[in-house]
Amino acid sequence: MIYKKIKVEWEDITFYNGHKNITELDNLIIEKYSTIGYQIKKDKNFLIIALTLREDKQGFTDVYKFPIGCIKKIVYLKEMKVGTGIFTYKENCQDCKKLSLVDINGFCKDCYTEEEGGLKE
Repeated sequence: MIYKKIKVEWEDITFYNGHKNITELDNLIIEKYSTIGYQIKKDKNFLIIALTLREDKQGFTDVYKFPIGCIKKIVYLKEMKVGTGIFTYKENCQDCKKLSLVDINGFCKDCYTEEEGGLKE
């Protein structure tokens, strides 16, 4: 079976156990996250991804199950090796914060050096 590599952009609930008035409740922040992994299963209620896929594709580790309502966006990624310098989707670079094409690690070509296989110093 072929599992697609995806980036899931999702929002989490906010919890606060102290006293708040009605005005302060509007200021609670909904946390936003991104998770990259292999899509294992998706239906109308849930998306299941695994960060690690066993070589024989019969087992998984680091598994996440997302309620569909928490997911804001799914980006299908091209298969690549980490540190290849292949820039496939647009978002803010993890280093310089510019909106540009980034690699799977979230770095743009200006912040990536192929010789070292990672960030420029």
